[in-house]
Amino acid sequence: MHGHVLVNNKKVDIPSFSVKTGDIIVVKPKEITVKRVKESVEKLKDITYPSWIYVDKFGLRVKISRLPERSDIAADIKEQLIVELYSK
Repeated sequence: MHGHVLVNNKKVDIPSFSVKTGDIIVVKPKEITVKRVKESVEKLKDITYPSWIYVDKFGLRVKISRLPERSDIAADIKEQLIVELYSK
């Protein structure tokens, strides 16, 4: 992450940073011109985003409107197996 991301206008350089409802995540304005960021945005412009995330594709900003619920995850995940694995 190298500090290229701001959460609520504060520099974040921890990849495992936890966001909360209402948090606004942006790429630092200076970094918008970086070729890699622009290429990534271009590749992702036609993607449908989850309903709990508001994405401003042009301003490179994301707002967490709510935290995801189990029903928001389409993948077939067996939570009990994860709990069993980590309880050993």
